[in-house]
Amino acid sequence: LVESEVKRSALKAAHDRVISRCGGFDNPQRTSTFVANADLVLKRKAARAGSLAAEAALLSRKAPMQADLEYVDGLLGRVRASRDPDAFLAVSTAMGLDASGKEEIFGRVSGSTSSMYAWQLAACSIGLNCNSNGALMTQYCSAGGICEAAPNLESLIFNHLVTRPEEVEIRRMTNEIVSNIINSK
Repeated sequence: LVESEVKRSALKAAHDRVISRCGGFDNPQRTSTFVANADLVLKRKAARAGSLAAEAALLSRKAPMQADLEYVDGLLGRVRASRDPDAFLAVSTAMGLDASGKEEIFGRVSGSTSSMYAWQLAACSIGLNCNSNGALMTQYCSAGGICEAAPNLESLIFNHLVTRPEEVEIRRMTNEIVSNIINSK
């Protein structure tokens, strides 16, 4: 009963954070007129205005600004060089299962759920708020129902989502990503 109450409380807190950030979209009348692909339109507009995170998010949504391999390679290089935690987070999905079998394009730390987690943890290590009240943890809670009483993303991943051997591999990949950031200064 106590565990159930903790989960319910965490889900409510996540819901409240989403509502406070997206106030107008909680209204059912407005939601019905909201076009499903409006997010892509807004991300394209932001990417054209210079938002690297928006551009990386488009790659993760399988709708990159350009589809050629040179563009993707250049975008990934710009994300790595940027040290922008939001860009690292935005590209993390593209570095996951979508990159499977495409190491020559996406690099060594790609192609699995573990690599997606590694990119997210790298984003945390360079400044993304990965605490229980941060946007990423809110997303895990509200979208995935993962509302354990984890104080941060690292705890959530290593205590609830992966096995011990996967943890070792994710830590290795995260260290590789972060050391590449540090060494490219």
